[in-house]
Amino acid sequence: RLVRQELSDAFAARGRAVTITGVPAPTTLRD
Repeated sequence: RLVRQELSDAFAARGRAVTITGVPAPTTLRD
């Protein structure tokens, strides 16, 4: 996959984490 897509997924995952926990989640936590 393209790096840009990976970054987009990471930001999207962090956005969901912020919505759920109220704090930014590290992108490494997604893996």
